[in-house]
Amino acid sequence: MNLTAAAVNEILKKHAHDAGIENAIDFSNHSMRRGLATTASRDGVSIPAIMRQGRWKQVDTVMEYIEAAQRFEENASGLVLQKMS
Repeated sequence: MNLTAAAVNEILKKHAHDAGIENAIDFSNHSMRRGLATTASRDGVSIPAIMRQGRWKQVDTVMEYIEAAQRFEENASGLVLQKMS
């Protein structure tokens, strides 16, 4: 039995919902792969190791995900809000 991308997405959404995650409807296999790249990079995992795990062949692709997350995390207004809380 092969799982389609749509079936995997539905499984992820269901388990995220069951776990009480507010934005469960937004979960997908793509967002999980992006999250893997972002979290692994933040935790100091090497780019080649991230690429192997995510099965990325192009370094540009994985770097785009990581850099996009860094821009979000390093957003000036976000940093101000963090200091206020």
